[in-house]
Amino acid sequence: MAMMRDWKVRAFPELTALHLRPEGVGKSNVLRHGMRWGRRFYLVGYHPLFYFAHCIRRMGRRPAILGGTCQLLGFVVATLKAETRPVSPEFVRFHREIQMRRLFGMLPGAGASRQAQPKIFE
Repeated sequence: MAMMRDWKVRAFPELTALHLRPEGVGKSNVLRHGMRWGRRFYLVGYHPLFYFAHCIRRMGRRPAILGGTCQLLGFVVATLKAETRPVSPEFVRFHREIQMRRLFGMLPGAGASRQAQPKIFE
């Protein structure tokens, strides 16, 4: 949302984070966890083609094939239910525009402004 409002943004790759438990470890099973993630990505407005590519890439990580398939299933179920998104349609359009540029190799890295060139990448 900061990029959408033309704020200057940048990443800090030198900062590290210590995760207390690996992603996905918890009480829920793989199907439930994957479906929950797929629904979340639908709710924040991911473009279906971008998310499909994300799930294909995810299928190479453990649990192989099953994790990405469950995420895709969660996304499809949320789409078919047409769940109400907690973000604005303006944000969804902006987010999807960035995703399509990234998917087709028109942007380096993780995001940019609406102009052809990012305002800041440091």
